[in-house]
Amino acid sequence: MQAIVGLTRAGRSREAPAAGDRLLALRPPLAVFGRLRAALGDTLWSPEGAEELRRRAGSALALGGVRPGTAARLAALRAPALSRGTDLTAARAAGETAR
Repeated sequence: MQAIVGLTRAGRSREAPAAGDRLLALRPPLAVFGRLRAALGDTLWSPEGAEELRRRAGSALALGGVRPGTAARLAALRAPALSRGTDLTAARAAGETAR
């Protein structure tokens, strides 16, 4: 996760998802998986990355087994990503549950 955060902070946001995907391919425990997805969320947050962020955060939440704090962070990342789409009702509902 430090590599993802470091790449993001260094402005290398295109490399961070690739590094994260390599780590996820190692099939880490669910708790680590969720934290990796949350770290990647910071990298993906942009108008161009909103759909990818929504997909990744949603899949991590759907798996379950994520610590409550990490789940809250993933939900908080997912809600504004949903707002970039056409279903604003789903975005609002996601925002309400992410509190």
